[in-house]
Amino acid sequence: MPQPEPGAPRSDARPDWRTIAPALVAKERADAAFVERHRATRRLRADGVKAGPGAYAALPALGWLELVGGSGTDLESVRGCTGLEVLRVSYVRGLADASALASCTGLEVLQLYAQPRLAELPSLAGNDRLLRVELGMLRGLRSLAPVLEAPNLEEIVLTKDVPVSEHDVELMLAHPTLRAFLWVAYDVPLHRSRPLVERMDAALERARSVHVDAWLASRHGLDEASAPTEL
Repeated sequence: MPQPEPGAPRSDARPDWRTIAPALVAKERADAAFVERHRATRRLRADGVKAGPGAYAALPALGWLELVGGSGTDLESVRGCTGLEVLRVSYVRGLADASALASCTGLEVLQLYAQPRLAELPSLAGNDRLLRVELGMLRGLRSLAPVLEAPNLEEIVLTKDVPVSEHDVELMLAHPTLRAFLWVAYDVPLHRSRPLVERMDAALERARSVHVDAWLASRHGLDEASAPTEL
């Protein structure tokens, strides 16, 4: 009977991400040597790492990935990362194409921050495990509609300037599984944010601003004795 690769997550056990420290890499290239070093890495923060198409899909144990800084016009490096549960992308200069997100079908939490050139997101209709989406400082985004195609989405958290249209609001209110919403509307004029927040508060729970690892532990009952600590 074939044995799992060393360090690969067990298929019958949900990881408690609070207990898994991230490997930190910066200013490297995701070449063959990089892949070999991180074959057993489960949680990775990559600061300014240069990675080609599908580079992170070559890491068999990877379940949590943070892409921070550097530059690039797309997210092709994560294409095919079906084992990822958490993906955070922030401050990637020039990012305009996020179509590869649709291929990350194992995602439970998606975080996108500080990507002013990002105008469109792909349809997440095939991301049926996606539970929580956090978006922040995406002033160029045209619509939340592609995110709201995720069939089992439960929570949306917005931070600072994220355009939200009346159509987006109607889609959120009509979504069959969406139960919580939060807009941390720093730097957003009250005439834009207050009516929307009041409307959403009247219809949905207010999502909590919490660390993702604690949110996942609470959501999946890994620590019933304690609730996640709010930020």
